[in-house]
Amino acid sequence: RAFSNSSTAGDEWKKIYLIRHAERYGGNSCLNECGWNRARQYVDKFKDWPIYKIYSFNYQYYTTVRGSCERTAQTASWIAAFKREKIDYIICGSPQTGQKDVEGYQDDLMAKRLIWHMKSDPGMKAREIILVFWEHDNIIRLIDHLCGAKSVDGADDPACKHVKWPVDPGTHEPSYDAYFEIDFWNKGGEWHHQSPIQGTWGI
Repeated sequence: RAFSNSSTAGDEWKKIYLIRHAERYGGNSCLNECGWNRARQYVDKFKDWPIYKIYSFNYQYYTTVRGSCERTAQTASWIAAFKREKIDYIICGSPQTGQKDVEGYQDDLMAKRLIWHMKSDPGMKAREIILVFWEHDNIIRLIDHLCGAKSVDGADDPACKHVKWPVDPGTHEPSYDAYFEIDFWNKGGEWHHQSPIQGTWGI
C-alpha cells in the first residue's frame, strides 16, 4: 500500500517503521544524489508525526561488506535534524574478537529493545512511532523477531515468516521505495503486535 498517516486502530496504537537506507553509489558506499534526495523527502513524510525514537544500523556489525559507510544514519539524518531528535544505535563500537553472528546479535538486540518500547516503556505514549533505518536483509530478521516467528515475543505469526523484500520492477533489485510497518494495538491494557504491512513511499 502507499504510505499514509491513517490507522484503523483508533487512538490506542503505536507504530514501528522499518526503512531501508536510500540509494547509494556502490556496495559499501555512502548515499548518492538520489539517496540524499530521498532522505530529505522523509521529512515531508514524517514531519507531522510524533516520533519517539530514531534508530540506525551500526555497520561495524555488518559482516557482508567490511568498511561500509554509515548510510542508514545518513538516510535518517534529515528527519532527525528536522525533529531535533538524536539517532540512536542499539550497540556502539565494534564486535569482540571471535564473536559469532554479529549481525544476528545486533538484530536480536534491536528487536528486544523495540518490543520493550512497544509493550513496557513508560516513556512511550500511544500514537507515537519509532523509525528504524536498517539494512534490508536484516529488516527481514527484525520482522521475524518482532512478530513472534522467533522467540522474542512468544506467539507464532505465520505472516512474519520468510517475508521477502520487494523488488523494484524497473531495476530488478531490492526496492529503495519499500518499507514495512508493524503496528501494536492496545487490547485490554496489553499491547499486541499486528502482522507486518508492506508499503511504498512513492518517492
